[in-house]
Amino acid sequence: MFEEVNGISNMLTAHANDSGQSFPLVTPLPQFEVHGDHARVQSGIETFSYLPFIKSETRAAWEQFSAQNQDWIAVSRNVALGRDDTISETDYVVANITPVIFEFSETGPGYAQPGKALYAPVSLTSPPPFNPFILNFDLTSVPEVPPLVDAMAALKDSVLSPITDVSVIAGSTYSAQDHQTYHDLFVTSVGNETVGERPHSFMYTPVYRELGNDSSPMVGLILSTLAFDRYMADLLPDKVSGIYAVLVNSCGDSHTYELTGSRAIYLGSGELYEQAYANLEVTVPFSAYKRPEAASSIEGHCLFQLRLYPGSSFVEGYRTNQPTIFATAIAVTFFLMAMTFLIYDRFVNRRNAKVVNAAARSNAIVSSLFPSNVRDRIYEEAEEKNKAAKNSSMLAPQSRLKDFLNNGGFDAEVLEDEDDIAVFKTKPIAELFPETTIMFADIAGFTAWSSSREPAQVFMLLETLYHAFDDIAKKRRVFKVETVGDCYVAVSGLPDPRKDHAVVMARFAKDCMHRMHFLTKRLEVSLGPDTAELSLRIGLHSGPVTAGVLRGERSRFQLFGDTMNTASRLESTGLRDRIQISQDTANILIRAGKAE
Repeated sequence: MFEEVNGISNMLTAHANDSGQSFPLVTPLPQFEVHGDHARVQSGIETFSYLPFIKSETRAAWEQFSAQNQDWIAVSRNVALGRDDTISETDYVVANITPVIFEFSETGPGYAQPGKALYAPVSLTSPPPFNPFILNFDLTSVPEVPPLVDAMAALKDSVLSPITDVSVIAGSTYSAQDHQTYHDLFVTSVGNETVGERPHSFMYTPVYRELGNDSSPMVGLILSTLAFDRYMADLLPDKVSGIYAVLVNSCGDSHTYELTGSRAIYLGSGELYEQAYANLEVTVPFSAYKRPEAASSIEGHCLFQLRLYPGSSFVEGYRTNQPTIFATAIAVTFFLMAMTFLIYDRFVNRRNAKVVNAAARSNAIVSSLFPSNVRDRIYEEAEEKNKAAKNSSMLAPQSRLKDFLNNGGFDAEVLEDEDDIAVFKTKPIAELFPETTIMFADIAGFTAWSSSREPAQVFMLLETLYHAFDDIAKKRRVFKVETVGDCYVAVSGLPDPRKDHAVVMARFAKDCMHRMHFLTKRLEVSLGPDTAELSLRIGLHSGPVTAGVLRGERSRFQLFGDTMNTASRLESTGLRDRIQISQDTANILIRAGKAE
């Protein structure tokens, strides 16, 4: 969450530096809604707003500048309309922004107080506002805001506000129905409050004049709306329930949720857990401060934490007489094992005695037939053959395949017949995996992009992307097969078969797509402005594959079959920024309940 917000802040600074403009008179970041939507999806934040710091002496220049640079609103609205089919053009008010910095009072909106040391007008928002009237509203005119801005400046880090009713600000960019639908994805409420009245907080993130230098002047802030409902989902496995999560902060707020698997139930304000289990509290800080000790000593902002308590239903689910049963079973098992070892030891002693006697007779016979040096040579050759038999690779194909994948290869002994044809002594390592899902991912636009780059820049892009994909693959337990140029090939369902291979690969492909967008935006500064235009084209297909090792000077693990060919064709015929799946994969996802 914090990483995505800092990414938006860095993009604004990089845009100003690259274009040679000076804050606060910096033209809007191109495609701001594209960046904002991606960051919101990745972080779970509901809204982003950029607010530049305006001094009294530059106020008039800012008001003129903002009125002349409001075309970004129409561009952002077109992006939103193309993304969200629940809104239409009629939802947006076609009007100019407020031409002056203004504030709200008891009598309504009015000209902001003149002569203030600092103003922070709303400049850019994601999603775009339904009515541009909200733009140029001075946030520092709200009494609760200046202490938060001061805390942000002192800490040089993001800070959080107290729990706040966001109905007004959320309503400027979300319809009430969309806001309700978003929260219903994660949390069910037992009360009658609106979703805007549920626990929300505003996060204030600094924007600096110089990229990566928090010692440079602070030129603005990113205001983010956090919905805590979003972060209460997916905290427990699906079949685990009966855990209470109490969200508390240093400003005196507390709200309670009951966690039920992947969802949560909002119980209301206050600490509403079962007090009998208060001694089992587990505390988790809800923050990622660069300087935690400084954050606790600076006033003006709120420190959040999550306190977890078990409920009676959770505790009862783990009360059982199984310890007694297990103890009895272990005692009986120990007794049977002891008797078995005694009997086995007796038979082993008898067998060893027979073997020693047989060896003595054999040695006597060999000694009587051969000289001592010949006898010793015979024994040495026999011992070498026994060692070779023990170390032979006559393992099951699947075990040998796993050994190759885990150990990175092996040396295969090759014989040559009279016609100089190479023949391996051991059987090939190959196996059929009937249930797998293959992914081919290609970087759309890479050929044209790489033709105008230095080799080091090309490798910097590929190493960054492939390293990120590899990390996601480890997390999802997906096996990376190979990379060929700008094509990344992966498989799920081998070497360890799994029922959910299609679901896992679909999630992996989606994660790679999101990570690709984020990294190309970050790499724009070092690799050029058109780097962000690169995107992935992904194809998925499910079916059987033959997996094996082609032995030779450089042994390679490879996959073969129509499943590979189909996945490759789905990628090559797909669209950029899209994941094209086959009907076979779609059917598996539908059966798994993942049709949406």
